[in-house]
Amino acid sequence: MAGPVLSLPELAAELGRSANWLGRNWRGLVEANKIPSPLHEANGGALVWSRAQVYAYLDRDLPDELKCAAAAIRAGLAAAAHEFIIGPADAQIASDAEWLRRRFENS
Repeated sequence: MAGPVLSLPELAAELGRSANWLGRNWRGLVEANKIPSPLHEANGGALVWSRAQVYAYLDRDLPDELKCAAAAIRAGLAAAAHEFIIGPADAQIASDAEWLRRRFENS
């Protein structure tokens, strides 16, 4: 999830808008200097934005100490989402549960 670019749906989520809304309005937002310009189109025409540029732009008016806090919150959310999607904790829990079941099966 936390690659170097944001897709249109990911940017829309960051802005609290729908992907359809952003798809219709991104050019006007760029012209009004509300979001940075997208990078060249990727993935067969899909729009992508530089994650670093978007976050720097969104955080531009924050004091430095809050910029660090915003980056930390985003990193934590990305890590939590990755953990949830990939599920290594779930695999470990299942493995531990099986070990306990076998360990205490004959007790």
